[in-house]
Amino acid sequence: RLLEDLCRERDARFTLRGHTGIVWSVAISPDYSRLLSAGADGSVKVWETTSGKLLHHLADSRLPVHAVTCSPDGRTLASGGRDFTVTLRDAASFEVRHRLKGHKDAIRTLVFSADGRRLASGGEDKQLLIWDPAEGRLLDQLPETMSVECLAFAPDGSLIAAAGTDEKVHLWNLATHEL
Repeated sequence: RLLEDLCRERDARFTLRGHTGIVWSVAISPDYSRLLSAGADGSVKVWETTSGKLLHHLADSRLPVHAVTCSPDGRTLASGGRDFTVTLRDAASFEVRHRLKGHKDAIRTLVFSADGRRLASGGEDKQLLIWDPAEGRLLDQLPETMSVECLAFAPDGSLIAAAGTDEKVHLWNLATHEL
């Protein structure tokens, strides 16, 4: 509600400047206090939504960052991109908790399950990987037939939808691995 009120007060315009290339992904923290942005300049930026102030500039790589998201409890930030790695950070200190390796090409999308106990990543390598973000380990791998551009978990976490370059939406049952 806070972000909605802020945009209304500013006549629905709130522009944050600072990236030096295409911005590929944005996310808003569950409490609406922060906005995350990821870009072609290899950075993830953390902005305060009430003031537009840049709180932190995260740059692990000079390679583009295509995806950024925040866990449902707001304690973990996840990003991934052209370095083939999912980086998990503490949202308060911005310290790296885990670097998840398993993709063989650029990561295009990330999504947490509603309970925050799983993180899915997909990308240009036609892989859909399911991670345990607390432990930093791979839980599951689902073969895809396309570059995965977007993902969504069902609210109860039993299904995951994947869409991408093959003009279809694939719906996976995570218990049985059936489409």
